[in-house]
Amino acid sequence: MPLVDIHGRRIEYRMVPGDAAARPTLVFLHEGLGSVALWRDFPVKVAKRLGARALVYSRFGYGQSDGLLAKNTPRFMHK
Repeated sequence: MPLVDIHGRRIEYRMVPGDAAARPTLVFLHEGLGSVALWRDFPVKVAKRLGARALVYSRFGYGQSDGLLAKNTPRFMHK
C-alpha cells in the first residue's frame, strides 16, 4: 500500500477511483484493531456501487502506518 507523509509521519492509505464531481469521497475508518488490509475488497465494492471515490487508511499504530507516539492506556478502545 502507498504511504503519505503528514508532518514527518507516514500513513498507509488506499484510494479507490470514482467520479469525484458526482459524489462525495467515501472515507473508511477501521475499527479498533483493523487496518487497510483488513477491509479487503469491501471499499472497492461500495465505491463502485455508488460511483464514488473512496479513501481507506490505517490510523497511526495500525497496518503499515507509523507507530503511536505514546502508549495506549487500557481504555484506548473506549476513546
